[in-house]
Amino acid sequence: MPARPGIRRLRSSARQAGRVLAAALLAGLIPTAAAARERSPTEVLARPGWFDGRTLVIAGTVANLEERTNAGGRPYYLFELEDGLRAISVITFGRRPCEAGAYAVIEGEFARLRRHDQQTFRNQIRAWRVTCSEVPVTAPAGSPAPVEAGTR
Repeated sequence: MPARPGIRRLRSSARQAGRVLAAALLAGLIPTAAAARERSPTEVLARPGWFDGRTLVIAGTVANLEERTNAGGRPYYLFELEDGLRAISVITFGRRPCEAGAYAVIEGEFARLRRHDQQTFRNQIRAWRVTCSEVPVTAPAGSPAPVEAGTR
């Protein structure tokens, strides 16, 4: 038995809404985490409860980079992202993100408390995108181009 006219109209409206949403995302009209305002470690650590569980973009200098391997043999990296005043812990999987001292823009999820490999981390970002350069990404033209590393 064919669908009733009201149901057809509803399905058509849902498809059209999906197309409009997809077009708006592609056009950049709906903000995503990548388009979000960059935060600093000091700003995030001043209000960790507000940022808990949120996706954010944060920038600073990489320090104390450590390579580790989890129980399953998968490599991951722990490092701190500093802004000159405070530092925030970052964990990322996949390729080595940056060298210590490099400027990095991190996209990931902040957690006040995170457990990984029988360890507890406080105020940590699980990064799925790390963009590195030797100078801030907002540097004037002619500066070295940023290099993206890390995978989700």
